[in-house]
Amino acid sequence: MEKISERMVEKLRTYRSKRAIDGVSFRLEKGKTSKTENRNNNNGEHEVQWSELPDPALDIISKKLSIVELFSFGGVCNRWRSVYNTAKVDSMAATQLPLLVHSFSLPRRTLRLYNTDSGISFMKRLPLLHGRKFCGTTGSYLILMNKSYTQPLLVNPFTGNKILFPKCYWLLFPRLCLLSTPSGLFLVEMGHWRHIIKYCQSGGTSWFIHAENVYRFGFMDAVVFKDKIYVVSSTGRFATLDLVPEYKLTIIETTDEDCIDPGNLDYLPYLVESGGELLVLHLFFDPGEVGLICFEIYRFDFERSKWIEVQSLGGRALFVTYGGSAVSVDPTPWGGQGDCLYIAGPMMDYWSLLTLDGKTIFNFPVPPRDQDFSRTNSTHVWIHPSL
Repeated sequence: MEKISERMVEKLRTYRSKRAIDGVSFRLEKGKTSKTENRNNNNGEHEVQWSELPDPALDIISKKLSIVELFSFGGVCNRWRSVYNTAKVDSMAATQLPLLVHSFSLPRRTLRLYNTDSGISFMKRLPLLHGRKFCGTTGSYLILMNKSYTQPLLVNPFTGNKILFPKCYWLLFPRLCLLSTPSGLFLVEMGHWRHIIKYCQSGGTSWFIHAENVYRFGFMDAVVFKDKIYVVSSTGRFATLDLVPEYKLTIIETTDEDCIDPGNLDYLPYLVESGGELLVLHLFFDPGEVGLICFEIYRFDFERSKWIEVQSLGGRALFVTYGGSAVSVDPTPWGGQGDCLYIAGPMMDYWSLLTLDGKTIFNFPVPPRDQDFSRTNSTHVWIHPSL
């Protein structure tokens, strides 16, 4: 039988002290399981093997584990692994904080993830790294490309789910975004400041490419909100996007000035669904300096067709990756700080926490990588177990 962590043993001891399950108590031995099965010990306690713990106990254990411990949970025995592999893993991960993709080792086919709350980094073996390059994340998926950068493979390292898309010889992948719509899953490429969008449906055999020459719309970000796809342009213009049964871009006219003139600053817009509202986050950078200059957050009032500046996120937090995506998260389960931005970016040696008023900025260093682990322009990005 496989060993289990001391922390799991302590959680089981805590559970045992509160009550027994179905009249059965458990004798716990640090680092190992009982070698006997269904017998009474000298104290009159009924001993069982780890693999025979009842479902109520496994359910309680799983809900109290961090994402790192969930990997160990799945390695205790075959039965625990089956629990980890079932739909329960979704509820386990639902309360987990986003993690940083720290570094990876192609020879070892291993990914290192970093927990910013505990300060612990851990490795996840990923055999599918063989013959592929790591190119970023989208939601809970890693984006892996073949050596010629023509075929994306999306892998969820927490559930093992894989989505392989067909080859496309015109992929620039500055921004690959996975969108879940009522019509299916779509992988969309955008973010290169040109008026071109490329997309492919999961299970499809080909990519579709459209040049938006009518509206000169420079696609920068997209999000699904109430079953519709919304996109934002490089000048802050706002539109809905239909991909099936045919491509259609519909500009949303607003009652305020919707175009952004960043002047000499670099500008990145992000669309975010947060607490039932559609938000846009504007980030501004000085190209000659390192770091963020300022940011603005607005919510869209659909009745008035107007963007309204946001002063509070209702206790939620935005996890933002430079050049990637922004995701709204409830930080309450792990005791994180709400109404703020958690910002990370490729090749950065730190991640930042910014309060919503922009007056307080905390920079936290990221641990140095091991000698046989590499960093590229795709590392130090957020990945979200809860999505």
